Amino acid sequence: MRLLTLAPIPVLAGLLLLAPLPARAQSADSDRNFPGVLAPLYEFGRRGAEPGQVFHPAGLAVGKDDLLYIADAGNHRVQMLAMNGQPRGAFGSRGSGPGQFVLPAAIAVAADGAVYVADAAGRLQAFSAEGRFVRAWDGLRSPRGIAVTADRIYVSEADLHRIRVFPREGEGDTVLGGLGSDPGRFQSPAGVAVDEDGLLFVADSGNHRIQKLDAAGKPLAQWGAWGGQAGLLSYPSGLACVGGRVYVADSCNHRIQVFDRQGAFIKQWGAAPPQPGQGAGRLHYPEGLAVSPSGGLTIVSEPVEDRLQVFGNRDLAKTTRVNDLPWWDSLHARVHAVRLAPPPPGGKPQMAGVLATADVHAVFCFDVATNALGPIAAAGGYGRKLGELNGIGGIAVDPDRGRVWVGDTGNRRITLYDLPRNPARPDLFGNGIRAVSSAAFDRLVPVPTPGWSPDAALPGPMNRGADGRIYILDRANAAILVFSPALRFERLVPVAPTLRDFAVGADGSLLATDPVRLQILRYGADGREREAWPLKTARLPWGIATDGQGFVYIADTLADAVLKLDREGKPVKRWGKTGPRPDELSGPRSLAFYAPDRLVVEDYGNHRAQLCSTEGEFLGNYVAGGLATPIAIR
Repeated sequence: MRLLTLAPIPVLAGLLLLAPLPARAQSADSDRNFPGVLAPLYEFGRRGAEPGQVFHPAGLAVGKDDLLYIADAGNHRVQMLAMNGQPRGAFGSRGSGPGQFVLPAAIAVAADGAVYVADAAGRLQAFSAEGRFVRAWDGLRSPRGIAVTADRIYVSEADLHRIRVFPREGEGDTVLGGLGSDPGRFQSPAGVAVDEDGLLFVADSGNHRIQKLDAAGKPLAQWGAWGGQAGLLSYPSGLACVGGRVYVADSCNHRIQVFDRQGAFIKQWGAAPPQPGQGAGRLHYPEGLAVSPSGGLTIVSEPVEDRLQVFGNRDLAKTTRVNDLPWWDSLHARVHAVRLAPPPPGGKPQMAGVLATADVHAVFCFDVATNALGPIAAAGGYGRKLGELNGIGGIAVDPDRGRVWVGDTGNRRITLYDLPRNPARPDLFGNGIRAVSSAAFDRLVPVPTPGWSPDAALPGPMNRGADGRIYILDRANAAILVFSPALRFERLVPVAPTLRDFAVGADGSLLATDPVRLQILRYGADGREREAWPLKTARLPWGIATDGQGFVYIADTLADAVLKLDREGKPVKRWGKTGPRPDELSGPRSLAFYAPDRLVVEDYGNHRAQLCSTEGEFLGNYVAGGLATPIAIR
């Protein structure tokens, strides 16, 4: 059994733990503790490949005459639009040649008009303002942000937790940072920006803060902590610095925040939508952010909505307060949080399945043997004490014994939880879950071990094999680590650095998704790569799971679909369509089997988990507030 991580959700009753508001974030602004909606000047975008249409728009930048440059990731191109959304040109296509891209993620425009683009294949390319290829740099890992000065290019590398610095002319590069929470260290850095004095600002996403550094990387200031109040952050993403102000796409709080260069809170706007697909100033996982050179406009991209919104910064006094709830935390969802009645004696013993919500840093146990997704217990909450969590990279589950191993990224550890049986009814689990132990992840592997360094190691996706072994993907070291059930290290399997997820077959083989090469890599039980299965019809293969019959299931994130393959990797079935309805999907990611014929799909953009049969029949879903449609497992 393995992880299913629900979309990060900023508010969940009873589990949200807010850190104290830093003193420097205090403000007399009357809206500082109230979400507000600012009507956009323009709202545009629709999924498609035609001029003016977008497909998962990521990074943004503004050039001369307020020309907007978009890293149009799903279309593998850069698109230029006017601020009202009218097309002004495009360049690029999917591929590895000069001027081609694979899922472009970050973009920046220099003062002289040069355009810089980084993509998931690890390339940084330079272009003229019109899109003519100039030069390229290779060897990046998971780039997420770019900032440019007169002589330097800063690129964040999320998986390696650092900033790479390239000269605009000449060769060579330097490195700033590395994994950590001390000043000048990062965890999964995202957006980067430079101000008029050449100071560097970094959205230190995994540490839920903004850092300010000098041009050489010396830390000067930092602000932010995890939380939902004004001045606090939840996985900040896009970043811009114009006119002495720092604009932040506070992604999992679904808002934009503005600070001065010392970190004092100035303003916020944006609120999660109460209805799926709602825009008009509502924000849903804002990611890319750019501010016009004049400081008059802020442009925000929302990849899961295939949408961009343009706001007038001079209109910030016109925000409208709202107090409604997002649809995934609505009263309807909370009504369904009522615990199901226990099954009568004499039936199947309960088996534990687990869901996780990364942003409330909690795991939820449910029963997969009697009432599908029926809630049993919850554990976690933000913090550093035993049992508390700070980001969830992966989960492995023993469903019979009720044991749960959680990869706690922010605390760099593996925590073991136990869900004890009910003494009066041994066929049922109790209502509580307790933390048994934790182990420092960077100390689980002996040093030296060839191919592994503890410096940037973080636990990623996890699985429990049929033999009880625990498997953990360590993206920084491009390796899958194999441990005994007692977490004793056994071996390391080198894998491609672009893998996103993996599954363990019944024979101990490993199947992993590579979205850059659009393929599944199969590694034998001995750890050697055996074959590659092409996924010619997939757009972004992410989550992967395999059932007891050897069939393989793929979550195609961009296509909002699930693919079913046979034992040879040949397509058998495909299901899913885009939308918020109960049987529709939005950016599916992780997959999990907690019962032999029931597939659970992380429906990221819809903030829920879908329950499907192995043939794609919709059976029910789990939302933030609890169970929406209980279905008895047959």
